[in-house]
Amino acid sequence: MQKRIMFFLALCILLVACSPSADPSPTSSPTETPTPLATPIAEPTEIPTPAFSSNPYTDGMIARRNGDYARALAAFQLTLNSNPPQDPSTSSGQSLQQEAQYRLGEAYWLNNDDTRAIANLVAYVQAHPNGAHIPEARYLLADAYRAKKDYANALEQLRIYRGLSQTLIGDTDATMADVLVLAGDTPGALAQYDRALQDTTLSNGARINVLLRIADVHQGRGEPGLAAPRYDAALALATDARTRADLLKRAGDAYAAANKSELAIARWLDALKYPEHNAAYQSLVNLINRGATVDDFQRGVIDFYAGAMDAALAAFQRELKTDSSRAGEIHYWIARTHAGKGAYSSAIGAYDTIIKSFPKDKRVADAYLGKAAAYAAIGKIDDAVAVYKKFVAALPDDALADDALWRAAILLDRAKRYGEAADLYEDVQSKYPARERAPEALFWAGFSHYIGKDYKTASARWQTLTKEYPKSSFNARALFWLGKTAQTRGLATDAKNYWTQAAVLNAGYYSWRASELLKPTKPNPIYDLARYAMNNDAERAELEKWLVAWSKGDSKVAATLDAATRNDLNFRRGAELLRLDRTVEARREFATLIAEKQDDPRALYALALYFRDNNLFSLSLECAEKLARLATTAGAPPAPRALMTLRYPAYYADLVVAEAQKNQVDPLIYFALIRQESSFNPWVTSSADARGLGQIMPATGKGIAQALGVKNYTLDQLYLPFVSVRFGMWYFAQDLKTFQEPIYALAAYNAGAGRIKNWQRADLDLAVEEIDISETALYVRIVYANWKQYQALYVR
Repeated sequence: MQKRIMFFLALCILLVACSPSADPSPTSSPTETPTPLATPIAEPTEIPTPAFSSNPYTDGMIARRNGDYARALAAFQLTLNSNPPQDPSTSSGQSLQQEAQYRLGEAYWLNNDDTRAIANLVAYVQAHPNGAHIPEARYLLADAYRAKKDYANALEQLRIYRGLSQTLIGDTDATMADVLVLAGDTPGALAQYDRALQDTTLSNGARINVLLRIADVHQGRGEPGLAAPRYDAALALATDARTRADLLKRAGDAYAAANKSELAIARWLDALKYPEHNAAYQSLVNLINRGATVDDFQRGVIDFYAGAMDAALAAFQRELKTDSSRAGEIHYWIARTHAGKGAYSSAIGAYDTIIKSFPKDKRVADAYLGKAAAYAAIGKIDDAVAVYKKFVAALPDDALADDALWRAAILLDRAKRYGEAADLYEDVQSKYPARERAPEALFWAGFSHYIGKDYKTASARWQTLTKEYPKSSFNARALFWLGKTAQTRGLATDAKNYWTQAAVLNAGYYSWRASELLKPTKPNPIYDLARYAMNNDAERAELEKWLVAWSKGDSKVAATLDAATRNDLNFRRGAELLRLDRTVEARREFATLIAEKQDDPRALYALALYFRDNNLFSLSLECAEKLARLATTAGAPPAPRALMTLRYPAYYADLVVAEAQKNQVDPLIYFALIRQESSFNPWVTSSADARGLGQIMPATGKGIAQALGVKNYTLDQLYLPFVSVRFGMWYFAQDLKTFQEPIYALAAYNAGAGRIKNWQRADLDLAVEEIDISETALYVRIVYANWKQYQALYVR
């Protein structure tokens, strides 16, 4: 799995390492002569020896990509044992033997076996001093020595690497400083960090990171007065609110520890400008504890965002007594605070005060919406709807008036009062026909009538939508349901006509569903791996010809990166980080590069191929998607298959197809699922802590491991493709067996199987519309559309 690189050592480790009270384990002094390079050890007998093809090296590289490092180790060792010829035959220009020897050491490092990684990387360095992988071998050796607490050798290897590669000078200097901290040489570390800052190519983010590490070393040394200016220096580079608030709070704390109270208070007061972030609340606490004067209104807002509702309410009430000039705003926050405490009756009273006593205040619209929401929260739907209607009557031209009607309609819809809901949806469109919600309101008005079996009126609303809003994203949806309604009414010809119109729009889920109803297909899973191959020279040539036809440039399109792109700093940094197996950091550099090239179709094409060939599949997909959007904007002809396979790729096919066959699942639906879950990025982590290709939650992963009898399972294994695909496929297959319907299985994968019984209907299309979790409803539609697109591309 992805090794934890020294560049991102946790700050807590740095603090402990440099603290005067810390008692680190005895280590080699970094000023001593490094110990001799280790002698390679014999290959361990516990390495498995599975069956391989006639090209075990290629098998090993595939296993490496899949995160199956035990298999990779066996493959590379087998390659070495076979004494391959010395003729250069790899992309690096090395002999296959040299390549396998390096990859063996790298695989041990990836597998966190630092002792064997050192032995095998040393063997490579000694046998091939001019080998193509010498720089990265030195770097990996440094990390392995660091993990073994052999800091002298770690520093020596980093020094050698620094002399071999000039791209990451500042990063390497900072990494050397990290090792010096671990070794207990904080003066040397501080000097090395400052040396890192001399690298003018460091991004602001990297520079902030280094400054924070310097500050933390000073803090650990009991030098807060020296730490504070470093936080200030980082602050000058920071642009996002969260980082600025955190740096201001840290700087204030450091100045306070250095007995520079005025500076401390000034920094904490500045942190209050970012009330939504926890650092603002911590700064507020510090200010109050020091008796500093803080505006009560500002104090209340910060307490509110920190969840300290009682303190917030008290602050707002104090402010109300002393400053009547913004009474409306204060009452608004009092109302929000009551609602935050669950005291909805008090919230309603506070909102009412704004509406009645301050009718011209800027918060009146928010007060109406808040009051209605409070009524809804305590189950008083009619009162809530009445407030929304009063808002529209009082302020018909307000920017939120249509939203008020929309919210009222939603409440009635959820209460299954479909006729009343339809009336309000219709009001949204009739009163505000030019606003963004108008076509969506018409759709749901029609749907409410459909649920009430008033098919004629439902059809009328959807016909209005298609005529008045032909470019709306709801157009295909309306046409699809016009077809369903016609079918229900026994008008087969009309149904076919509407579905045909929906299908030709090529507008995602509803176009695909229309096609399915026009010509039902029976899933026929294909487990022939050859059918999922993506590289085809003829198709690539067709793509390049298509690109020439509408993009600016020469009459020939290059499939390789041009000199300008290769010389771009972000590309050079990304490529070097990738070479060092620092994939997550490399992605950040490449993401910046993609943003720079987002309007250049030829560059995007070359980047898509480069990222694909270097296993950065999500970046390749992103480039392909951007290229497709540029083509649409330019009015280009339909994209050829080669671009479509870059947009809907079959990466990890060896894993997906095998696990799909084992679980009797269509591989294509799981490709569609991965595309939505992770965009084929195995290292992605969601805000909810879902991980890997299949975005499996930690608790779910643990349960799957137990069900499958996986021994020695750890949470981080979810980042390994061969684990993620196995777990995710099995999990999806269980839902597919339970519900016997792919759409329900997809909904269960996203929201949990326990919710499906509430959504199941005799009419599958009706079930999709009535999924009451918007994220899940959207997820089902996207993955289903992906699946159908995959079928169109790969079932030939």
